[in-house]
Amino acid sequence: MDQAISEEASYDTAYDDSDQYNSCDVNVPSLSEDDTQHVDKGKESVNVIQVEDDAMTVNPELPDHTGIPIDEIPYVGLRFVSLQRAQEFYSNYAKKVDFVTRIRNTNFDKTRKDSKIPINQSLHCSREGYRESRVKAATRVKRITTARCKARMYVMLDRQKDNWMVSKLELKHTHPCSAKQAVHYTE
Repeated sequence: MDQAISEEASYDTAYDDSDQYNSCDVNVPSLSEDDTQHVDKGKESVNVIQVEDDAMTVNPELPDHTGIPIDEIPYVGLRFVSLQRAQEFYSNYAKKVDFVTRIRNTNFDKTRKDSKIPINQSLHCSREGYRESRVKAATRVKRITTARCKARMYVMLDRQKDNWMVSKLELKHTHPCSAKQAVHYTE
């Protein structure tokens, strides 16, 4: 099926056991009755569209920066006084763009074994990664939230200037950013 999925469609993706196909609930008015299958879930019926894996890959989307001041959008070379400030900056940016961040990894200075001094950290979109479903899509209660998203920000310690600098940055998401799916946790 070479049917393009519009941006207005709602994306609820669940992966089935086979690697070839994904099943997906999509509200697209242009699809005909022949393009969808009906799956009964007890009393309700759900439309399921079978598409190949390549067709499910949504084109990378740059987040909507409308209404966000230019000094609140991250860029390579941006400097911070501390690692905590870098985390707060990216988290605040994520809230404005409607996605959630997580700390993927932190590397520490190995020359100073007596104290743990971080030297770099990567902050990722929470929908980064990939996980296969362990149950059938029609019976799954909790949906899979990973979407192979590549949006991330790498910060590293600049020892000469004694501050933190954004060294790598990817703002494109492989999924639509939505305030309904974004739940921000604070410690």
